[in-house]
Amino acid sequence: MQQMQHEQQQWVEAVLPAERAKLVRLCAYLTGDPSAAEDIAQEAMIEAWRTADRITDQAASSTWLTGCARNSCKRWARRRGRTLAHELPLEETETAGQALSTTIDLERDLERDELIELLDRALALLPPDTRDALIQHYVDELPQAAIADRLGATEGAVAVRIHRGKIAMRKALSAPELQSSSRSYGITIADAYWQESRIWCPHCGTNRLVVHLSPGNEIFEAMCPGCDTHPGFFSIPREDVSHILGGITSFKPAFTRYTAWIHRHFSQALIDRTARCVICGNEAPLRLGLSPQTTPPRRGRPGIHYYCEHCDQACDIALSALAFWLPEGRQFQRAHPRTRLLPYREIEADGVPAIVTTFESLDAQARFAVVSARDTLIPLGVHREPEA
Repeated sequence: MQQMQHEQQQWVEAVLPAERAKLVRLCAYLTGDPSAAEDIAQEAMIEAWRTADRITDQAASSTWLTGCARNSCKRWARRRGRTLAHELPLEETETAGQALSTTIDLERDLERDELIELLDRALALLPPDTRDALIQHYVDELPQAAIADRLGATEGAVAVRIHRGKIAMRKALSAPELQSSSRSYGITIADAYWQESRIWCPHCGTNRLVVHLSPGNEIFEAMCPGCDTHPGFFSIPREDVSHILGGITSFKPAFTRYTAWIHRHFSQALIDRTARCVICGNEAPLRLGLSPQTTPPRRGRPGIHYYCEHCDQACDIALSALAFWLPEGRQFQRAHPRTRLLPYREIEADGVPAIVTTFESLDAQARFAVVSARDTLIPLGVHREPEA
């Protein structure tokens, strides 16, 4: 035993420093981010040092380190909701340089790598806190108590996030752009979870929304499969919307009723500067900006949100929805089903800094615009250009 520990210590002292430069180059190649490569390589070496006792063949230490580096790069990519810039092993590695290819001897299981990439893409669609809870639970295999300590949350909140994350992963894997890949790996999602509706996406006007309406009207969700507003809007986890939909089974009436209700909910919140949680009814302060849980690129857009500490749940709405779901906006949509959102404009309206949200018809010379106070997002005026 002492001899083995001595050999292990010799390996740690002799191998790690010599391999450091190779690991940094490998991490930079895999992630496409040279600035992060040093930290990722350091993480890989720490992992290798902690698990060095598992190595029975010291000659295989370089391969072991490569595996540790790959794992560290994967974790780095998941934490940031990204896919790796390069997936090794690939045939291109041979042309990328002989020096690199001789130090990289990864398992050539391309199907496994493609499956990992698929799951990475699905994870990238989740809110950061949900993604972190799933990774730490299923990838890092940490107990919920340890995850709660890392995230600064209660064990109950972590359990809710993991449960919510599993549901969200199912939704992500059933998204149109991932559905065919999911099926090729035998990942089956609930029958026809997403169904195409006749409702045009109001942001791009080129895609019809896909919708999920549960049989009991408890859940209603919609998203555009093509434009950058993905993943669209969803009813909040654990929110029961059956009292809003009232037994409606058709997508368009459900969409109209639900969006009208959400608009009333947030319009009142704009006035009160507080909102009642749609799950528990507790009041929460209203904040400018979309929720930190929102995925890019939506996160940087104007909007409002609130966070219920009791339910550990955020709820938000973009300024574009606040504007378009006004009664005048819904009237414009009925007259012009295909619209697109134009870039926001900042102006001064009656001495007040304001933001103009404009929708343009794709079928006629018509526009609908809402002027909102920049500091509160309260509507200041509605303008509709007549058809030419």
